[in-house]
Amino acid sequence: MLGDSRARLTLLLVACAPALAGCPLPIARTEATSAPVLGRMVWADGTPASGLEVAISTGYGKTPCSSPMLRATINEFGTFLLPGTEKHYTTTWFIPNLDRGAPRYHLCVTVRDTLRLAYTGYGSLSETADRDSVTCVVWELKDSPRVSCAGRAKHAVVAGGHWVDTVGGGGEGKGGEGFYRLFLTEEPTRVKGYDKDKPQDRSFVYVQWVEPRAAGSAEGAAAPYRVRATVSLPYDRNKVWTIQDVRVWRREGRWMAGLEGYKHAFMNDMARAELVFELGPPGQATMVAGP
Repeated sequence: MLGDSRARLTLLLVACAPALAGCPLPIARTEATSAPVLGRMVWADGTPASGLEVAISTGYGKTPCSSPMLRATINEFGTFLLPGTEKHYTTTWFIPNLDRGAPRYHLCVTVRDTLRLAYTGYGSLSETADRDSVTCVVWELKDSPRVSCAGRAKHAVVAGGHWVDTVGGGGEGKGGEGFYRLFLTEEPTRVKGYDKDKPQDRSFVYVQWVEPRAAGSAEGAAAPYRVRATVSLPYDRNKVWTIQDVRVWRREGRWMAGLEGYKHAFMNDMARAELVFELGPPGQATMVAGP
């Protein structure tokens, strides 16, 4: 029986050979279009983002959150669980020299009555996909809400380091210490050489200076953190095409933010790019290396 099946498959592949663009084969299969997602979502001050709605979408295009497949409500602890999804096919397309990638899914979050893209992960070409664990922060920039997540597919939120504000006075925003939190986002941007009416998606990295509130205080009981400042790290997006990874490390007693990605090279080729910023007290970030 196994030999007969292989013989039939061989005949089908031979029949498909002239059709270099692709050939449908009567082979049923099931793909995991999204992985199960276990998540935790907090506001920028560290309180649980309870009551917000999260959704899974497997759509594509400029509005991937427009047709969600699954929905859930974040509980009082800021956690949620969404099961995986799958799709069954009765036909398998054979396309020569094509390595198929796992399907993508989108995690979307409703903030201020708008379903916003927060994270993109991967399902599986098989029937099941490993569970993805994500941690997300809902934050604001100029009164505009944002959602950034870190998971198996991408780490768009990185926290670490230590800053000290030596300015005295005891007033709001004076003195204190805390840690850095970096967000990696993509935003439509006007780029030299492209139609000005068709912005291109480019990477942005924002730094927050986060100050823990005193344990046991009324403020600390209400919200464990206070955001002292938020700054966009400046670099030339006409040169640097994309940022794929961010990190925080210490060098000679000073805290640095490293951005790794790709820049335009000769003849429209791409080359690796690394940018380094020195991080100081609230609001201070200075580029020390990069294109």
